[in-house]
Amino acid sequence: MSIQLDRLIKNDPRFYDYSVEHPNDGVWLYISEGYICPDRECKAIHENTVAEVLRRAKHVIPEKDLY
Repeated sequence: MSIQLDRLIKNDPRFYDYSVEHPNDGVWLYISEGYICPDRECKAIHENTVAEVLRRAKHVIPEKDLY
């Protein structure tokens, strides 16, 4: 588990859950309804490390702002 991701889920309504998959499947951060990751137009962020997920999380926007 991740203290940083626990804190993010608690304090940021853009995200509702995460999972750390083993072996070697990386970290998944799940995006709440009404938000989207614009560079991939998807509802989840998947990266190899927590740090990479947190960097990408900064760019999640309301879906209405995408279109």
